[in-house]
Amino acid sequence: MAGKNFLTAYIKPVSSVTTILGAFALGLGLYSMVSIHGRAVAKRRENWGFSAVLLGAILAMAIPAIWKEYDKSPQIAGFYRIMYDGGFNPLNATMFSIVAFYIVSAAYRAFRIRTVEAGILLMSAVIIMIGQVTLGQLLTAWIPNENFSSNFRVENLSNWILTRVNSPAQLAISLGIGVGTLATALRLWLSLERGAFFDEEL
Repeated sequence: MAGKNFLTAYIKPVSSVTTILGAFALGLGLYSMVSIHGRAVAKRRENWGFSAVLLGAILAMAIPAIWKEYDKSPQIAGFYRIMYDGGFNPLNATMFSIVAFYIVSAAYRAFRIRTVEAGILLMSAVIIMIGQVTLGQLLTAWIPNENFSSNFRVENLSNWILTRVNSPAQLAISLGIGVGTLATALRLWLSLERGAFFDEEL
């Protein structure tokens, strides 16, 4: 059948294994984080107050999130919405708005055209940004949206870069990150990882 190959039959088993491994990794990471910061608070180490705030935030979100799964009363659901919509989401938006300044700074340094690659990066970024807004699309609205000429409309160029160039590159990067993460995890599990961080008492 179209769109299928010899690996298609393994999609569901691999997805199940990935979900299970992800759940174990999440649990292990949570345990490790609570253990490290719990000891920091207990021993009053330097900047232990930040560790206390982190542990308090974890409990403040985890307790209502778990509680609402067992108690379907509107009060519990409302409390969870207050914590999530009134607490987590605004803090998340604030963090991203702060990070945006660093992104702009990094983009300025990266987009200074000194090489051919930097020029291609700048041109691609401009096309994508212009193609996502109505005002930018009006620049090429006069080009007929049919036949071969439609390829030169800015929204179509932006979509082509995102789907035909960016997506495969993102998948390749994700694959590399996955392989690197797996290798690092294996080194940690086998106690092969060495470095300054592992020599310190946590």
